[in-house]
Amino acid sequence: MESVKPFDFLPGFNLEGYSNRDSLHYLKEYGIEGATTCMRGTLRYKGYTDCLIGLMKLGMLQPTPHPALHPDGPDVTWVTVERMQEVDIQIDTDIQTSS
Repeated sequence: MESVKPFDFLPGFNLEGYSNRDSLHYLKEYGIEGATTCMRGTLRYKGYTDCLIGLMKLGMLQPTPHPALHPDGPDVTWVTVERMQEVDIQIDTDIQTSS
């Protein structure tokens, strides 16, 4: 996502885009084997990737589920979730500095 580029081909839309991995295997699927350039990507409104990168840096996007955040879990507010993240970040920092 850090390779995001502005896309201004649609007047009136403030878009940015980034590529979705290796797209070469789509050349045959799309019937464009003769193409010299192929990019398959994602378009979003400008600022989307900055927002996601910020959420990742805050630890809000994790590949593993948080034990308190599931359908049968306790009622929590955003403030509670942020405090849980602060504790997790502090624990992670303590582990890293003690190694």
